[in-house]
Parts: sequence; C-alpha cells; structure tokens
Amino acid sequence: MDKPVVEKTFDPPVLVQRIFAGVCGIALIVRLVVEPSLRNALWVIALCPMWAFVAISPKAGRDRRHSAWERCHPVLGGGIAAMFGGIAAYLLFSLLLDGWLSVAIAVVLGLAFGVLIGYRASKRVGLRGAGPAVPEVGVAAGGDQ
Repeated sequence: MDKPVVEKTFDPPVLVQRIFAGVCGIALIVRLVVEPSLRNALWVIALCPMWAFVAISPKAGRDRRHSAWERCHPVLGGGIAAMFGGIAAYLLFSLLLDGWLSVAIAVVLGLAFGVLIGYRASKRVGLRGAGPAVPEVGVAAGGDQ
C-alpha cells in the first residue's frame, strides 16, 4: 500500500554524465577543426553550450534549478532562445532548401521563437504593465513609509 506512485527511473552517476558531455563537446570541436565549414561551426555553437551546461550542472535540467535565473532575466532568455532557435531552424531547413532561403526562414522563425519565449517569461514575471514583480515595502503595506 505504501508503494510510490511514480517509480524512480535510472539516473546515471554525475561523473558519467560529465564525462559523456565532455566527450561529445570535444568531438564536435574536433569535427570543426578537421572539416571547417559553416554547418559544423553552427553545430558547435548550437550544441557545445548544452554540453557545457550538462558538464557543469548535470541535474539542473531536471530539477528546475535555473528557474530563478529565468524569472530575473526574461528578455535575455528570449534572446538566447532566438539565437538557438534560429540556428536549429537553419540546420533543419538547410537540408531541405537552398542556402539563402533557409537562412531567411531561419531568421524569421528564430526571432519569432525568441519573442514568444521573452513574452511568456515577462508575462509570468509581471513586466507587461503590471508594475514590478516584487512590490516595494511602502507600496505593498499601503502606508506612507
């Protein structure tokens, strides 16, 4: 009767996660050095920050440790999302379309994705005309302190 509702899944040790992230990041960089091209450079720009994030804090993606930073910097989060969304869109569309057409579509989709992420984050924080996210002491108390 005391059996947990959700059973624990396999979670590899932190050292294994860090070693795997380091090997993947180094493999991408070596590929860029061996065969320099725009496509390989974009793969490095798109994936190496993720592998660095996993190497520095392996469990942060699962336990929402970054949510405080996300609340404090909604516009910067939108900019980062626009950059990575644009790179991902270019890598996808360059397989299917001509070079400049895929760049044009990727820029538009990346910016739209960044604006959407920034808008949602600022709406959660309260930056859209609702005043500060944390009211000042005198204003919150209603007194003239």
